[in-house]
Amino acid sequence: MVAGGLLALFAAPAFAAPALVVPLPDDEDDARRFRDRVQLVTGTAVAADRTYGPDDLQAAAGYKPLSSGAIESFTCKGPAVDQAGFDARLGRAMTLVDELSLEEAESSLMALKGDLPCSVSVIGARQLHDIFFFAGLMAAYNGQKDDAIERYARAVSIKSDVPLDTDFPPEAQQLYLLGRERSSNRQAVSLTFVPPVDARRIWVDGRALPDPEPAVLELRPGTHIIHVETTEGAQRAFGFDLEEGSSLFADHRAATAAALDGVIEGALGAAANTLLTQAAERWGAETLYVGSERGVFVWGGSLARARVPLKPTGDRVGLRGGAGLLFREADHLPEPFAYGAPTFALEVALIRGLELGADVQVGITSVVSDTVSVLPAVTAGLQWAWSGTKLRPWAGLRAAVIVAGEDDVRAGGVFVGGIRLQPRRDGALRIGLGVSFGWTGGIQAGATVTIGAGLGGPQGSVPTGG
Repeated sequence: MVAGGLLALFAAPAFAAPALVVPLPDDEDDARRFRDRVQLVTGTAVAADRTYGPDDLQAAAGYKPLSSGAIESFTCKGPAVDQAGFDARLGRAMTLVDELSLEEAESSLMALKGDLPCSVSVIGARQLHDIFFFAGLMAAYNGQKDDAIERYARAVSIKSDVPLDTDFPPEAQQLYLLGRERSSNRQAVSLTFVPPVDARRIWVDGRALPDPEPAVLELRPGTHIIHVETTEGAQRAFGFDLEEGSSLFADHRAATAAALDGVIEGALGAAANTLLTQAAERWGAETLYVGSERGVFVWGGSLARARVPLKPTGDRVGLRGGAGLLFREADHLPEPFAYGAPTFALEVALIRGLELGADVQVGITSVVSDTVSVLPAVTAGLQWAWSGTKLRPWAGLRAAVIVAGEDDVRAGGVFVGGIRLQPRRDGALRIGLGVSFGWTGGIQAGATVTIGAGLGGPQGSVPTGG
């Protein structure tokens, strides 16, 4: 059991690398600009091979409309059906109904229902109602009571004000009343509908909407058809079978545009969120960043504007060594002097850009002729490092202690500042340039050049847990 647990531990991935979506992933400079922006804002480094674009988002959706919730969409699987063709097919089905050719009539009506997404002209609500009403009537004649009630309920969900013809047999009328009751007892469905980006007019079950904007539609559970007229005059149709609950149906191109624009709320926000969820699953990422001209956004289950985290945004620890130059002037010294000193620098990240910084310099100088002195100088304090990818400026205030002689230790304070360079984005090498100015029993100033390593820097992966 222990061996099996160890194998499972090593086999399971410990990290899921975050991914970034940008408008122009093939533009290397533009993609790097957004990766740098993500690192500046969040402290997270995203690898170049984890940078995606609009085409990748649409591929994650399968290049087809998005759907989620209690919805089952059905698409055209046959030739286009214009208004004349639809009327002719519905007329033939009605003839079969009048002739009581039950099986043929039912088959014709259900085939017509399946071809609704093939229609290239708007189908009226009454015609849609009749498809399901007469399919229900055929089921009633066949003794299929449950099917009859459900089809009647779907007819009523499309158009509820059609009067019942009392010439139908009493049992069929009773089943119709049960279907109407079933429809009225069902909770309305909230369908978030995001039309194609080129939509000009929209009809839901043959009724025109006031504008072609994304909207939340309140519909009864059942079968519904939405027609969209594009700016070029073409007609598209979408068929849905809706159950109780909230659902979403969105054009994948519109959802992609919304995601890249960082839309968080409303119908477009819901579409962007659904698309990013599918993309995260496809790319194996627990965190997605979106680089938008409106800012940096982050998805971790829902899309939100990225905020600077409390965690350090730079290296957790920096350690470097090099050389420095110290200048001192004090009453106890015969004259101002400068001397070189080996330098060791340390930074420990605390919160965001706040760091604990310290350095030690051991100067070797001749203060008086023929006398060699070793003058250790130590500074330590808090400093702030501004976010940067290749260059991080920093500044702070430190306490300073300098050994001026065997029994002469002087303390004071210095202002410090400088920059840290990261020659390679994915490397640990760091080069530091620093200056200081303050008072330790006299004026003290200095400059340092150091080289070393930054450890625990901005991470390109996040723990998955487990």
